[in-house]
Amino acid sequence: MVIELNPKTVLASPVQKMGDLIIQDDSHLQSTLESVRVDQTRTIVLCTQNDTLDLQVALKARSINPAINVVRWIFDGDYARSLDEQFGFKTISTTGMASPAFAVAATSTDFTPPVTIEGGSLSLSKVCLQQNSHLIGLSAAEIERIHDVSIVLLNRFDEPDLHPTGDRIF
Repeated sequence: MVIELNPKTVLASPVQKMGDLIIQDDSHLQSTLESVRVDQTRTIVLCTQNDTLDLQVALKARSINPAINVVRWIFDGDYARSLDEQFGFKTISTTGMASPAFAVAATSTDFTPPVTIEGGSLSLSKVCLQQNSHLIGLSAAEIERIHDVSIVLLNRFDEPDLHPTGDRIF
């Protein structure tokens, strides 16, 4: 079910194709949330471009149903973490999702899209060390500590070492 004050054809068509109902109403009104049975809803997803409105709706939904799972889409990663910590929301930050992709693209490194595990954004990336790399001569443990990474696989001369030990020298 989708609550939208001004449903547009662009939004309505895909939602209706999924078999979902579109309610034309104001989602920040308590009466609207009550009419769609938020008291019996497990999860509410808030994805407008108005962070203040989303927060109002989230707090009203929580006042009606304290156990409701609140998922929010937001631009600012720091603000997202703050809301997660303060209210127990699950917040997806567009900058948080995009930042690793930009950093990896800038270094021409292969990577996987980020996944969120226990509130942290994780990606896998492949790095090929050149002979003049500053990582040559360091141990796996040193590289992990210095760069805040976990080495999952070391492939040297086509000999894979899954989760190399900390004392393995690069």
